[in-house]
Amino acid sequence: MGAGPGLLLTHLQTARDLSRVALLRSRLRFAAGEVSAALADLLAVFKLGRDCAVSPWVIATLVGAAIEEQAGELLALQLPGLSQAQVEDVTSELRRLPAGWSAAEVLGAEGEIFSGWLDRWITTESARLGGAAIGGALLQSFATEFGEGLGSESDAAKLKGDRDAMLRSLTMAEIQGAVIQLRKDQQELVSLLKLPLAERAQPLQRMSERLQAAGALRIKADATLFFSRMLLSSAINVTNRLEQVQVRRQLLLEALRVQPFWRGCVAADCGGACGVS
Repeated sequence: MGAGPGLLLTHLQTARDLSRVALLRSRLRFAAGEVSAALADLLAVFKLGRDCAVSPWVIATLVGAAIEEQAGELLALQLPGLSQAQVEDVTSELRRLPAGWSAAEVLGAEGEIFSGWLDRWITTESARLGGAAIGGALLQSFATEFGEGLGSESDAAKLKGDRDAMLRSLTMAEIQGAVIQLRKDQQELVSLLKLPLAERAQPLQRMSERLQAAGALRIKADATLFFSRMLLSSAINVTNRLEQVQVRRQLLLEALRVQPFWRGCVAADCGGACGVS
């Protein structure tokens, strides 16, 4: 975790490749009538997806969700043909899997990891820059290392000149203030994610617009939001995706719960007279 954004997560791509192979074998086994073996492959993929997301990283959670989503699609296709005993076994195995992280937990943990790493990076980079360690030089070094631009290339010459002057005037204390602001904004984001969707939509939109506007880096207030914009703009964008993970899991369990009822209705060919839909 100490590596921060430099942490290599090479196992995630390997896990995705393995999940595709396992799902292919599961499909082949279903086609051959080897249902028990096919379900074993399928459940192993669900477990793999949860294991990918065992650490509270956004990318790990998203990869785990993608793996689980593909497994869920295959299971949904096979549901009509499963016996009640098989449905009960699958349900039991899925309920045994780790619950995973909520969006608030993932973004909260990643924010803490990032801000802790950022404190250490600033200390190390300041020592490397020595006498040149003004705030603007530090931001430029950060932007260069992580491929983040300072402002827009299409900005007018005057705006670029104003930005350069502002960056030269930044102090190390103001950079530390930007880290403090990152922690405040991160805590605000986590608090908003704990609210019902209707109550948080507008505050999240305002936060997103505030961070986006700071990308111009015209004044020192924009520089204070530099780190917040880098971390939290993308975090806000993936919030819906992170929450869809939990919704999909509940929907799948609900489909498994009602499967014996609608399977029986279809088998009876009652034409909907029983009222089950």
